[in-house]
Amino acid sequence: MDFQVLGPMAVLRAGHRVDLGSRRRERCLLGLLLLEAGRAISIDRLVDLLWEGEPPANARGTLSSHVSRLRGLLDPNRDGGDGFQLRTRGDGYIADVPPGDVDAHRFRALTESAAGLADPADRSRVLGEALGLWRGPLLADVASDWLRDRVGADLVELRLATVEAKLDADLACGRHSEAVVEMAGVVAGNPFRERLASLFMLALYRSGRQTDALAVYHTVRDRLAEELGIDPGSDLRSMHEAILRRDPGLELTSAGPVAASAGRAQLPAPPRHFTGRAAELAGLKAILDAERDEHCPVIATIVGPAGVGKTALALRWATAVRDRFPDGQLYVNLRGFSVDPPTPPIEALGQLLRALGVAAERIPADVDEAAAAYRGQLSDRRMLVLLDNAFGVDQVRPLLPGGSASAVVVTSRNRLGGLTAVEGAHRVTLAPLPIVEAGDLLRAVLGPARVDAEPVAAAELAEACGRLPLALRVAAANVGDESAVAIRDHVSELRRGRLNALAVDDDSQATVRVALDLSYLRLAPEAQRLFRRMSLAPGADVGVHGAGALLGVAPAQAHRIVGSLADAHLVDESPLARYTMHDLVGFYAAERMESDEPAAGRAEAADRMMDWYLAVAEVVCRLGMPRRHRPPLTPRTPPHDDLVPAEMESALALLDGERSRLAAVTKAALDRGEYRSAWTFAYLLGVYYQVRGDGLDGLAVYQHGLEAAERIGDEFGAAAMHNSLGITHGTLRRWAEATDHLRQAERYYQQTGDADGESRVLINLGRVLSERRQFGDAERAYERSLRLSTTIGDRRRVAHAWNNLAMTYLAAGRTEQAVEAAEWSLQKFRDQDDRYGEGLASDTLGRIHTSSGEFDAALKHFQQALLSFRDRGHREAEGETLANIGATYLRLGDIPAAIEHLESAARRHHSVADPHEEAVARRLLAEAHLAEGDRKAALSELDAAGELRKLAPDATEEAALRRVMATVTGR
Repeated sequence: MDFQVLGPMAVLRAGHRVDLGSRRRERCLLGLLLLEAGRAISIDRLVDLLWEGEPPANARGTLSSHVSRLRGLLDPNRDGGDGFQLRTRGDGYIADVPPGDVDAHRFRALTESAAGLADPADRSRVLGEALGLWRGPLLADVASDWLRDRVGADLVELRLATVEAKLDADLACGRHSEAVVEMAGVVAGNPFRERLASLFMLALYRSGRQTDALAVYHTVRDRLAEELGIDPGSDLRSMHEAILRRDPGLELTSAGPVAASAGRAQLPAPPRHFTGRAAELAGLKAILDAERDEHCPVIATIVGPAGVGKTALALRWATAVRDRFPDGQLYVNLRGFSVDPPTPPIEALGQLLRALGVAAERIPADVDEAAAAYRGQLSDRRMLVLLDNAFGVDQVRPLLPGGSASAVVVTSRNRLGGLTAVEGAHRVTLAPLPIVEAGDLLRAVLGPARVDAEPVAAAELAEACGRLPLALRVAAANVGDESAVAIRDHVSELRRGRLNALAVDDDSQATVRVALDLSYLRLAPEAQRLFRRMSLAPGADVGVHGAGALLGVAPAQAHRIVGSLADAHLVDESPLARYTMHDLVGFYAAERMESDEPAAGRAEAADRMMDWYLAVAEVVCRLGMPRRHRPPLTPRTPPHDDLVPAEMESALALLDGERSRLAAVTKAALDRGEYRSAWTFAYLLGVYYQVRGDGLDGLAVYQHGLEAAERIGDEFGAAAMHNSLGITHGTLRRWAEATDHLRQAERYYQQTGDADGESRVLINLGRVLSERRQFGDAERAYERSLRLSTTIGDRRRVAHAWNNLAMTYLAAGRTEQAVEAAEWSLQKFRDQDDRYGEGLASDTLGRIHTSSGEFDAALKHFQQALLSFRDRGHREAEGETLANIGATYLRLGDIPAAIEHLESAARRHHSVADPHEEAVARRLLAEAHLAEGDRKAALSELDAAGELRKLAPDATEEAALRRVMATVTGR
């Protein structure tokens, strides 16, 4: 058996999960015994750990019952026949199991063996294998943080040491870019680990990212100072200084050229048990190796019938050659033949640009403009792009990199002849597996002994599956589940079913359908129900929480059920604990939904999914903006408590994972006639988009919400949607559209007599009008908002209106009025103890004093603003104020202080993905470096600002950038 404690507690017998039941303490007990495999643990200690120091009176009896059930489950004959015994020893228990059967002990053994390897490549490989055993926190689904600290602190420490050792080995063999991608998340999660930060800085530096390497140092330094009150150690400081002076000793001279930059690593894992396809893999390699124009991308298409293994081949090849693409790999599922409509090119471009670091609100809405931005991002990069499951040429063409050294692989059931004729794509056509390779796949899934025992029946099984990899995997999973049943019996079942299916389907789909029939009928009822209901989920995959929502169960139970679907090869699990279905499997699930699920069950599943989405969005709205009006929710099927986080960050993280599906969720509610749910969901998501950044996906959500509100004549909903659309268009700097929507929202609020709504939208309208330099109209909007807010007693909005008026007066050159309005706003915010508002008004006063040359007064106000923003965690506002301080010091001639604050500002804006403000900060940094005579540093910052400006065009800033560049270059 295989025992897994490095993540959720799991036991596998012959490769299949053992159902450990729903008793958390019982599963936790098993985990504790396995961590000490071969050593006895006293009953007193077990009781103390399981009940965290507060055991009930009957704890020892309960513990005995847990032990008895575990024995019955894992060692029913009490003979250790499966390699496991739970024995009593003295006043305690011992798990008698070979240490190699427990992932925690395999992890320790691998780290020890790696330490003795001289070759860094070998060390990296073994350490990577060790780290790959971790699927999450220790005993993730059964242990508390308290318990993990008590029993797993040494393992957690060893894991971090292993991460450092692997990063060290990767750097020693020149794998800088890959190390950056693999370790970025670990470094961010362990900000006080100075050795890890130092190695990460070196990896970034060797990848050509000096600025990012320095940013890591400043982040660690700030966290150490703010939270521990200490400075970085000498090793980390030395690394920082060496990177600042570009010390030649940091370079790796024996491993070839340094990669230009690290990129994204989005490739899903290839399917398990990939076999064969040697000729096709060699053909793809030859395409990549062929002499070509380095400025033109390589394009390869992999085409063939459904279930033939196109995606598996593409992923296997892409994974093998990813080292040749140091800037990363991108992946998009174009859903050309799935239950959902094909992915429109603009949506795919949005996914690609976000993966490349473009802020959502900076992605153009026009396909041609977005495609141009995408090509610009790839113009000087060497990336691998996998466009999976394409429907046709028109869907693919906007996603090609253009003049680039990148490579593109496209999979499709269609031949995509236009790509071959016009773009020069190389085509690889897949047929069913040869009989030998089909047999190899069965051996990989079932094991050699099972296949060798019935070689003729195994060959017949391969033929009955049409030698299609998808059908073979599903059929083999069925055979593997019933080891007492002969393979030939399954062949007979397949043949009988296939004859019936051929009457209504083509040959390949009929073959897969019969294999799916047999697999589906062997599932437990709850797994069948989830399988069917997954066809209702939007998008191409489902997370554990989404699966739980479809069934109305807790995440842990959902994880167990969806795991049984993975065991049956009906879904594939991604590294982010999301589960995907092959297109044919998705269609089959939808058919089973129609045939097996009563109409009431289908409606209930759709309701459960929608109610879960609404509940999570409500948490973000309520916690992120407590004073905002929220329409009452009346869930028809309230989600399980464990599916809805209580904390803001957890709820945000859930929506982050679902972001690409939120528009589809809103559209699905609209199509079902759930109009109130549709616009309410869109309204609640407004806070999420405000925190995470508006973009084209937000526009789609609000547009669906507007249509839903208008369908039922809900004027509040329609006004709210116009307001959100106006804000988002404004964020995208589409001022005309923003003005139009905000004017419509204003009319709705006036018609309904909603003074609160009207005063709110007038604030937003004033900002847009001021950006359009229509200062008179902006003032009138703010003044009316002031009157309405005063009438209804909204003191906070009164203060905001005064602050915005001050900014408008300043832009219009009316300094005295600006000072008066800003001071009035500051006092109003202080009266309400609104720290964020105080920061806004203080920052405004700082800008006003700067414009008048009163730099000491300006700095005083900016420092007050900075304290207020840091107190409330508003990093974007903090970044703007840091830039204002830096610009003020620059004008005062204090260049070191200017550089320090401007570097901090750039980091803050980078962390919130705001390329416009980051570009401003870097342009000012260039001016500061120029003032101190460092022309090289100035050019570096100007180059960075220029790249950012491609993402966020702005005529005024572009002109400023050109002026500084002319000064630096003398042209």
